[in-house]
Amino acid sequence: MLQLRAPLSACTAGQSGYTAPAALPQRRQQLQRRARRRVAAAAAEPAAAAPAAAAAPAAAAAPAAAADAAWAACVARVQGLGPAFADEAEAEKAVQRAFGWGARARAYWRHEKRDAPPDVAQLDAALAFLGGLGLDAEGTAKVVKAFPEVLGCAVDSQLQRNADQLRRDWRLEGEVLAKAVLRNPAVLGYNLDCAGDCAGECNRCWARF
Repeated sequence: MLQLRAPLSACTAGQSGYTAPAALPQRRQQLQRRARRRVAAAAAEPAAAAPAAAAAPAAAAAPAAAADAAWAACVARVQGLGPAFADEAEAEKAVQRAFGWGARARAYWRHEKRDAPPDVAQLDAALAFLGGLGLDAEGTAKVVKAFPEVLGCAVDSQLQRNADQLRRDWRLEGEVLAKAVLRNPAVLGYNLDCAGDCAGECNRCWARF
């Protein structure tokens, strides 16, 4: 069973980045509050008011605990990428940005993903996709370090689509494709092409490639 570590001391998602202490407990508390609000709303049904009121504390604990475990599992997965993420705080930052936590993450995700619950299956699928491109462990860690949001990108509708576009439009294959992704990891997150008529979302635009 995964054991949670002591709270981090130098990581949070504020307006200007990660400057305040104890980010991981704060994230968990936010997820717990949201879970409790959902349970409280369900318990407000008149026909089941009395039993729901008694069951609410226990019901709230289950989704909160699941979110807490998922967050810790995602951080552990990122730490497993190697020395680049040996510091738990660095792995925590990557998970935050992958799932839309904080101002830096929102610079990429906009309104698409904001303070989303961590998804272990999504993160594992993204890592498997990077390995499938031919990136070794060190290369995968470099891509995640430079573009942590890749861990939150859907494989079929985003990552695979962009890899296919690189193959089709730029004739990149195999090792050449892997090197192109290493040089510019953000290319896997491009999802618009302004074609010279700037849409103001340059960090998501193919015009940068």
